[in-house]
Amino acid sequence: AGSFFRRRPRAPAHVGPMMGKPLHPAEPAVAAVARCAASMDLLKAVGGKGTWGLQRRISEVDAAIRAQEWTPHGYRILGELLYELAREAIGLGTSVEDAFDDGTVAAAGVALDDNPYSEECGWDYGLAVAQATSNSLAAFAASVDGHDPEGSADRLERLSLDLDYFAAHVFGGLCRLGEQEQLQPREQNLLEALQGVCTWSMAAVARSVGYQRLSANVVWEWSCRDALWASVLVKGVLSTAIKEFYSERLVLEPSELWALQRAVLASFLGLASHQVAFSEEDGANEVSISRRNEDLVRHRAELAAAMTSSHLVEVLLRATDLEATHDGPALAAFLASALQPELAVCGPDCEISAALEQATAEVLLGGSSPSAASTIAEGRRASAALTGALARHAGVLWGILAKVPGTVMTGQARQALLRNCADLAYFVPPPSLGLHWFLDACLGSSATAAEGYSNDPATLAPLCLLAANSGLLPGSGGVLVATMSAVPAEVKAAVSERWARWRGPVRQEGLIQWGMLLEVAAQCKPLAPEPVPTSAPAAPTPNRTRGKALQDVVESAPANFRCSLDGQLMMDPVLSPQGVVFERTALAEALGGVEGICPLTGCTVSLQACKRLPDLRREITKWVRQQLPAERPRPRLAAAAARAY
Repeated sequence: AGSFFRRRPRAPAHVGPMMGKPLHPAEPAVAAVARCAASMDLLKAVGGKGTWGLQRRISEVDAAIRAQEWTPHGYRILGELLYELAREAIGLGTSVEDAFDDGTVAAAGVALDDNPYSEECGWDYGLAVAQATSNSLAAFAASVDGHDPEGSADRLERLSLDLDYFAAHVFGGLCRLGEQEQLQPREQNLLEALQGVCTWSMAAVARSVGYQRLSANVVWEWSCRDALWASVLVKGVLSTAIKEFYSERLVLEPSELWALQRAVLASFLGLASHQVAFSEEDGANEVSISRRNEDLVRHRAELAAAMTSSHLVEVLLRATDLEATHDGPALAAFLASALQPELAVCGPDCEISAALEQATAEVLLGGSSPSAASTIAEGRRASAALTGALARHAGVLWGILAKVPGTVMTGQARQALLRNCADLAYFVPPPSLGLHWFLDACLGSSATAAEGYSNDPATLAPLCLLAANSGLLPGSGGVLVATMSAVPAEVKAAVSERWARWRGPVRQEGLIQWGMLLEVAAQCKPLAPEPVPTSAPAAPTPNRTRGKALQDVVESAPANFRCSLDGQLMMDPVLSPQGVVFERTALAEALGGVEGICPLTGCTVSLQACKRLPDLRREITKWVRQQLPAERPRPRLAAAAARAY
């Protein structure tokens, strides 16, 4: 026995590269897992006992495939064996010692601070474990087909809970590695492996329920109703690059990756809907309107906070830009919902008093509750954080939206797009060039003129509001000024009436200028009345019945585990010469490069001068592991797929 654990484990002789047509679609992925299991890297990471357990599972799967028992019972047995293989690979992390270092983890006592890419990337299990896990999920996904639909759904629900084991580590790895401009080869391989974990898990879900039924409800249920875990999974799928067929593939990717990415993107953009927010309600108990409104505010605040924490904005915009004319309207609706413009009473940067908070809660939620004011405050904080993330990509965002109005859209869809864009402009004003592109697309095309949009109050009213929120005044000229100056008096009056009924946030100083151009009154109704001075009630902890384990961990992190700049949980903490602790990627963004002015101290600082803190990083990792709950409810994929989106 002792000599066995000193030998390098070998895969079964018949498991290797495919020389012909595989006996089962899972066979290539099983062979990839076998190569991982036979590698010296995995042996160093988990030891002989861990590799032996994985080898045993591979042999069981291979024997079932070779038996070629293609009956309902045979498919059920093979599916269960592939699930156990994936579960074995997921559990390999428990065998990795704390001091293990394969080039992606910084071991204690090793001076590697001069190497910016040597630190652990939120994943302390090593590259081999990540690759084995990703390829085992690929093998499992191959078993999800129409031969055993009920069994596949049951195994998927169990797999969701198994994946929670290292959800925090996938989150950290994707966030850190995805923000780096350059990666060493092993770190690039690790990034692809973590992306593979997300991609193959979502591919298994899509194959189980069917791509046509992969809805926002299904993604929400698969992620155990955890907004942050859903964002991490979506980020992993959307950031996976489609490789050429001749590329070296240490981690397999689904043949339908493009279709998966489009379906996942469409599903994610539906997560802010009422159907998803209230999907847990069974209809047996009556819920008051104010309670439903409060739940909706909290749900959208969690989505906004999750997008910020997972650094999803850039990936989301890049994926949407691939088919902007198709996905642009859904993107505008999703972002407008996540920013919750109905909560922006006094402006995005305004400090709200406790009395105004309570009075606003009573109006917006249709009633008062002990937690109403704190819920609205939570929504505003999440909106402000997402606004900051979107502002860094304002040019890309409005470049996407400018491609949409020129397409053929129905009247209602066009009006919804313009309303959402007017709200977005309040939070993320478009650059001057992007704004003119958008207005030209709305009013300057021949198709627009032919359909009469240049005289349509439903089009002109939100465009003026968009211009006002963007800081564009009539004195700047342009197609909107020319159009508004030429419309008849009855159209101007209709535009003014629509302004009066507008319920979104408006920069009144800009709208007044557009009212002067039209020679009409320019004022929108306030979102909330003047508050009566009262004392705000204490805010209890919101009642959360299911899910949100990963998001709760990030939100409850101690102050010393949070970045001094953005308050997010740190995955790569660094100490500046002035004694301030930052998340490295957040500091790099604030500096605009490798050197700049510290946003907190005002001193000149460079990334090279900031010392990495591996001991603090390990404390954070240990704390995250301890916080994740031992048990979580199983997702209900079949019920989610059956609900109409």
